[in-house]
Amino acid sequence: MQSTVSEKYPKTSGHLQSHPRNHHGLRDPMPMRHTLPGPLGSWTNLPELQVGPIWARNVPVMVADLKRFSEFAEGVDAIVGMDLLRSSQSLIIDYRKMVLTFRTSDLWKPQVAQALTVRLSVQGQPAQLIIDTGRQSMLLYTDRLHKHVPGVKLTDRIAEVREGRLRGEKALLSGILFGPDESQASVLLLPKAPDSLPADIDGYLGLSILHAQIIELNFASNKLRWQ
Repeated sequence: MQSTVSEKYPKTSGHLQSHPRNHHGLRDPMPMRHTLPGPLGSWTNLPELQVGPIWARNVPVMVADLKRFSEFAEGVDAIVGMDLLRSSQSLIIDYRKMVLTFRTSDLWKPQVAQALTVRLSVQGQPAQLIIDTGRQSMLLYTDRLHKHVPGVKLTDRIAEVREGRLRGEKALLSGILFGPDESQASVLLLPKAPDSLPADIDGYLGLSILHAQIIELNFASNKLRWQ
């Protein structure tokens, strides 16, 4: 997901501005420039942004109503996306302690921005998904399922379901093999994948399906680990 700032972010003299030295590492003042309209919100540039050891300048971000992206957006100023997170070598999410740990070094040079993908078995057939830290559930595109996972069985289908800014069909998908254990998960189904999505991708994977206490996203090796 692209990094996004709330449209309700504190404003001063017509500019969006951060809180002084808050616990997110944002510095004050931080006026935004070059706001451009878009289909989901406007686009702008942050002159500088620091999240842990990640320090970025002139960062393109979307400005939008964060509730359209996540049900956990109440009271949140911004969503930090993979575009910034993968500037580190790896990111460890500890759900028990509610702590994020970034690993990086002066020798590390971030790769060209690309998605972190995983391959899993769905009812005995391979599916390729993009990891989305902003999602709780799994999102699948029906047209890609018909092409890559023909004959897949979905149960408990519910039409006209809304998740944030997305509207589709809800269903229960069983026979998911991700690691040693087979599981089932609630999925959001959208009819058609966008043209910009690579042809081998079937959807997005939210990390809650792992039921993990600790997750590591290793961008240097393009690997996902959990326990």
